[in-house]
Amino acid sequence: KKQRSALLEETRLSVKALLNTLDPQNPVITDNSAQLDHLCLCLEKILRFGLKPKTSFLSIGPKDYWNYLENLPNIYPPAASSISTVKDLNHVKTLTGKGRAWIRFVLIESKMEEYLKALVRDKNCVQWKRDWYESWGFLRNGEEMEILLGVLMPLNVINFELCFKDIEFDHLRNEMGSYVMFVKEEEGKEEEEKDVKEKRMLRRSNSDGGGSLK
Repeated sequence: KKQRSALLEETRLSVKALLNTLDPQNPVITDNSAQLDHLCLCLEKILRFGLKPKTSFLSIGPKDYWNYLENLPNIYPPAASSISTVKDLNHVKTLTGKGRAWIRFVLIESKMEEYLKALVRDKNCVQWKRDWYESWGFLRNGEEMEILLGVLMPLNVINFELCFKDIEFDHLRNEMGSYVMFVKEEEGKEEEEKDVKEKRMLRRSNSDGGGSLK
């Protein structure tokens, strides 16, 4: 549970940082956004968290969350275009690469919250999730998934103008070290904001108290 909570907080901070970079008059995110990379990494970790080490019937290697997502159109047909688009990327060969491509494409569609909501709330997904994820998996925890949906909702208003077909998704580096530093920096900023607010409240309280004594 601590790991899920930490991942949820990381995602919240990532979304917050992304929103803070937006121009209110032109809410556009491009490939140059470091916050975009952090968000994609968070979503990848959520989709992989608690995934059972299943093996493919025809191959030796373990399956990844992409194999799970491939079944999404069976319970939510509107997601079919996102799956078929990724399958049509001939230069993306690995399961990890296909999963990363799907995350990016769904952000472009502005439908991440919508698709994850289908995975959370559709009754037909219950047994399906049990087959693919451990009981402690993120996608099997309804309460935290509902919180995640709320965290991701603001992404719907962002225009993600991203390159898609020319990205080497199979070979993207996992910038976990820089991401941890990023999270700590954001947490530090929140603590500073909290201290400032507390000092302001304290000054107001002292000021009100002084006035009443006069």
